[in-house]
Amino acid sequence: MILKTELYKKFKSLESYDKYSEEYELFSFNFHKFSTEKYLVVNDTGEFIFLEYKQLKKLISKSLNYFSNDKKLFDELLNKQFIYLKKNKFAIEQKAIKYRTKKQFLYSGPVLHIFVVTIRCQHKCHYCQVTPQGIRSKEHDMTYDILKKSVDMMMQSPSDYLTVEFQGGETLLAFDTVKEIVNYTNELNEEKNKDITFVLATSLVDITVEQLNFIKENNIHLSTSLDGPEDLHNMNRPIKSQNTYLKFKEGFQKSNDFLGQSPSPLLTVSRNSLNRIEDIVQEYLEFNCNSLSLRSLSPYGFAVKTMAKIGYSVEDFIEFFINSLEYIIKLNLNGIYFREDYTSLLLKRILTPYSTGYVDLQSPSGAGVNALVYYYNGEVYPADEARMLAEMGDKSFLLGNVMDDNYNEIYNNKKLEVLVNDSCAESLNGCNDCTYLQYCGCDPLFNYVTQKDHYGHRPTSDFCTRQKAIFKYLFSYIESEDSKVNDIFWSWINNAPELNTAINTKESCDNATT
Repeated sequence: MILKTELYKKFKSLESYDKYSEEYELFSFNFHKFSTEKYLVVNDTGEFIFLEYKQLKKLISKSLNYFSNDKKLFDELLNKQFIYLKKNKFAIEQKAIKYRTKKQFLYSGPVLHIFVVTIRCQHKCHYCQVTPQGIRSKEHDMTYDILKKSVDMMMQSPSDYLTVEFQGGETLLAFDTVKEIVNYTNELNEEKNKDITFVLATSLVDITVEQLNFIKENNIHLSTSLDGPEDLHNMNRPIKSQNTYLKFKEGFQKSNDFLGQSPSPLLTVSRNSLNRIEDIVQEYLEFNCNSLSLRSLSPYGFAVKTMAKIGYSVEDFIEFFINSLEYIIKLNLNGIYFREDYTSLLLKRILTPYSTGYVDLQSPSGAGVNALVYYYNGEVYPADEARMLAEMGDKSFLLGNVMDDNYNEIYNNKKLEVLVNDSCAESLNGCNDCTYLQYCGCDPLFNYVTQKDHYGHRPTSDFCTRQKAIFKYLFSYIESEDSKVNDIFWSWINNAPELNTAINTKESCDNATT
């Protein structure tokens, strides 16, 4: 009798579910027509789905029926939280957990701390974002008192994880300052017990064994610049009366041999680079690098004066970027692991529930919220671009000075509050209804420089135009469900060549042949 009762309850609950199956509510989402047949729909936690027009119409009109041909779609929309059943009391709480995960960066405090130890430099790079000083101008080096105050301020960040990045100028010209900062940070960290990563940005020119010893002992990561083959590198990054490329190559090989790992190079794309992608990638492979990052020119510093000579349109950059990805994907399909790092960041935001630490891809902007810059003269800025702007005579984003202001005065500065308020993409016209909102970010400094205010104007924004083109390109591959290319994407996200089936298949074939 009890069994019959339980069985009746099960069938009764099924009938009830049938009755209420159409009674669902919508979570918020954006969409646009992606192709002739499909719409791309993305919700506010970054889950996405491609729908036909009829499916989208039924979703919005709440006419999907679980016990019909809609069952599979209904389940997917439910699992990805585009919809929720009215009787599910915990649906909104579950959604909130996902949203908090996406916005986790807001809880940590500043993680990235950039120390501009000097603005002296031997290079005269055509695209330089700062205003470099001569190598003998030591008055442009950070003093001990300033570096000590800067480290004291950094260690007050509530974050358990800190990245200390040394910028210049050429950091090797002020390497004693770098050593002082590392040693003092480690000294304070004996009590704080934070997880600290050191990164040194350098051209590698004239790097010494003594410097490499210190770098190795303190597990400092090296970041550098390589613009491609010898002629291109020399053209973009000249040093008076010297072959820049050969100097770089010597420093790179010395560092690689000494540290047992290759420094991470960055490529700044000039007009001279636009027709050279195959040459550039092959050069990176010659240096045993398995990735590059394609960075467009920035409207700061010395680069502003040379833009007429080395600049290009946003359309030119988009074409270059997409052609580059096509070539890099082709390499991977042919069994050569190589990735583009900016694309990897975007893919992580699209295909995983996690955000990234990349300041320009956060909403509100990570400037100040997740990053602080300590200039050589003690001034504190919310982003590297802000101190570059200051070098051009505009100190609109100056937050204070470590010699005069404490952490609370810097971090609670009214300018930073305004910056945060003005960079919430969810409330900005042109961003709030964009399908790619959850994967993109807001760069108020770029808007300020190029369009004269924090908000910017999306239809004429180069940043917006570039981002939309890249997202559309990536989603075209995702929508195609090309398993090999999607495996390549996952191998980039995880920096794991073994996830690339094209490479593993080629290796298996090679081994079989052998």
